[in-house]
Amino acid sequence: MRILKDLGLVAGKVTGKAIGGTVRVIGEVTNSQTIKEIGYGAERATAKTGVVLGIIASETVDVGVGLYQKDDYKVKKGSSNLEMLP
Repeated sequence: MRILKDLGLVAGKVTGKAIGGTVRVIGEVTNSQTIKEIGYGAERATAKTGVVLGIIASETVDVGVGLYQKDDYKVKKGSSNLEMLP
């Protein structure tokens, strides 16, 4: 289900911008480069988490559909994609 992967990507980016941006603003206000760097790191990590969650949701649905339809190919494909997560 490509839509779940795309949704995870978008949600991760939006959430990352919100969290990372807020932390970076605090870094600007306090004039702390370290806090700004934490904000950038939080943004990247949150975006990556969204991607991973989107993949997990998508492949889990694919496995479920494969089980329901008794389609071993879909089950194996979804399972192998879950095993290859970063």
